[in-house]
Formats: sequence, structure tokens, C-alpha cells
Amino acid sequence: MTSLKAKKLLRIEMREKRNALNPEWKSHHDGLINHQLINIVNQNNISVIHTYLPIGSEININPAINHWYSTGLKIICPKVLPARKLEQRQYNGPNKLEGGPFGTRHPIGETIEANDIELIIVPGLAFDANGNRLGYGSGYYDAFLTNYPEALKVGVAYPFQVFDTIPVEEYDTRLDRIIHKQY
Repeated sequence: MTSLKAKKLLRIEMREKRNALNPEWKSHHDGLINHQLINIVNQNNISVIHTYLPIGSEININPAINHWYSTGLKIICPKVLPARKLEQRQYNGPNKLEGGPFGTRHPIGETIEANDIELIIVPGLAFDANGNRLGYGSGYYDAFLTNYPEALKVGVAYPFQVFDTIPVEEYDTRLDRIIHKQY
């Protein structure tokens, strides 16, 4: 089986598993992930965070985002554009968001330059022990992450999304850390 076919099948399997999660289990696990994200920011004295805004059955990291916002940290979120581009927008609270492509949401406002990003929180469907990530297949984050070699790149996952190895291509960008809770 080719790497591209293996990726496609793994994407389907992970979406199905994630969509079928017990809501109580999901909520509990999401809380553990939020706690770990807040600790990473505190332990590393991070002041500028780039993060996705969760949609669908993704890990709900809104509590961490809102905590950081309430403490005055600079939060940057992506706006999805054509041609695998992410435009950067400053987060100004949960009530100042608008919809985008693929069901995404992004902050209302102007594009900002974001050269000072210290932490990037990345969504994904599967991850492995080497920091590899299987995204949704569009390559947005792979292209984006190469622009920030110094930033700490963190993926968040449910335990079933983490494997010893996953299929990768030469253009896939590795993450520095995968946060998940083993039971």
C-alpha cells in the first residue's frame, strides 16, 4: 500500500473514532489536555501563542485559549486562505469570531504580522512517537510550520490517535511534542 493510500485510510479511521467518542470521556480528556497546555505555557514563560480554534470533534482547547486571553497573553489564530496559506489574526475573545472554509472559525479583524510566535498548537488526526503528524490532507500546517523553526510545536491527541509510526512524506513537518494522556 502506498503512503498516500495509508494516510487516507488512517484519516478515515481516526475521524470515525473521534466522532464516536463518549461525550463524558471526551470532556474529561479535553480537560486534561487544557491543563497540560496551560502548564507548558507557564513553565516556558511563553507570551505569544499560535493556536487552532477547535471545530467538530477536535480536542476542545477553548478553556486554555480563554484562560490565556484573560491573563493578557497574545493569542494568534489562523484564517484559512486558498493555496495552503494561513493568514494570522489576533484573538480578541470568543465573541469576536467569524466562520471560514471547511467549517473553521477565525478572529474578526485585520491580518497581523506574527514573527514573535513562541508556541504553536497544531490539530491533527494521528501522531507518532517521532513527532510526525497526520493532518487533514491539505498541507496548510506543514507549509506554515516551516516559517517558525524556533517555536515550540505541540500537537494534542486522544490516546488512540498516537502510534509508534505513521506514514509520512518528505514535506511533512515534525512537531516537538505530542500531548496526550495514557490510561
